[in-house]
Amino acid sequence: MRDEFLIVNVAVASRVVCVLWMILSDAMVRDHRASGVRVFKTDRNWERAFCRWDSAHYLTIVADGYAEEEETAFYPGYPLMIRLFSRQHSNFVLIGILISNLSFVIAAIMMYRISIRLLGNPRKARLSAYIFCVNPASVFSSTIYAESMFAACAFTGIYALCNQFDWFATLLFIFAGFSRSNGFLLGLFFSCPHTVL
Repeated sequence: MRDEFLIVNVAVASRVVCVLWMILSDAMVRDHRASGVRVFKTDRNWERAFCRWDSAHYLTIVADGYAEEEETAFYPGYPLMIRLFSRQHSNFVLIGILISNLSFVIAAIMMYRISIRLLGNPRKARLSAYIFCVNPASVFSSTIYAESMFAACAFTGIYALCNQFDWFATLLFIFAGFSRSNGFLLGLFFSCPHTVL
């Protein structure tokens, strides 16, 4: 339990640093005007760092639904979660950031639990969770992308499968599949669940 508390602290601290870094970088560095890049319009300056590239597509889907063919590349699970939680609060950007970062913390805890089970070594399990929290690509886990929610569903599903909660793992894998197309490949864990896990 103490280890999980430490991992939560590291995960939260890494997300705070990442989000603040994104906001400060956006404020200090002039934007590159790339052609063909969608930008979701916002009135709040601090939100601009989270409203470009794929984030803009997700936010547009939340606001207007699937209006253009190119948006079908973005699976509906993540926009539905933002829409669900934004019924009480209309700030899609803030809700998306909160969902992504909370999902990241859950994913870090599940990474630790899976690592304990597979490695049998608390030190190595902690290290794997810490590396997950500070890897450079984790910036995509703090913005409005489906990566964190996918990781949380996938890791929690794998952990559930390790503990023979097959029905719960199935639900999580299905939801992961509605977040990212490769999520449906998680069903392959059912072909040899207890030999690998």
